[in-house]
Amino acid sequence: SRLQTLYFSGLRELLEHPRDVTRVMNTLSVIEPELRGEIVLADILGLACLMVRAPQVYSALRKNPDFFTARRSSIGNIADTTAREEKYQRKANRLFSQCPNPDAVRKLVHHLFPALAEASGSFRYSSAIDIEGHLAAPSRLNIALSMAIGTTDVSLVDARQYVVNPPLRGKIEAKLSTDNCLGF
Repeated sequence: SRLQTLYFSGLRELLEHPRDVTRVMNTLSVIEPELRGEIVLADILGLACLMVRAPQVYSALRKNPDFFTARRSSIGNIADTTAREEKYQRKANRLFSQCPNPDAVRKLVHHLFPALAEASGSFRYSSAIDIEGHLAAPSRLNIALSMAIGTTDVSLVDARQYVVNPPLRGKIEAKLSTDNCLGF
């Protein structure tokens, strides 16, 4: 259902030509194996589409991921909700206006990052659920942006293997550190 929702949340508008589909699928085939099991496939596809069709947005995502996960530190300490929403909207509008299809990019970004939609006063599509591998969860976004598991990130693949495959527990426990054991 997340893939179906993604399609109607800007993806179909961004895939205007057959070459766009080919480029996005090629990008997906490169990044998906590293993110498999860590991030849900629909979000990986959305990320691949941003990489190909909205590189300005992807670049901004890499430079300031807090803006997309709507952490207050990314926009400053603005106490007034209305002022904060207006500031988010202005910043997002400047970013989206650089893209070939700003409305479709906005829909896609709001689908992938519902906290940004909510912070800018738009309708909130859904919530980010870390355990389901949603890209909008800060820990999953960190994995996607680094295209690997960091020292403080918990691998969902390892967590599943730990539960269902007892012989691998020792190997998985060796990967744990003081930074990521609590999350694990």
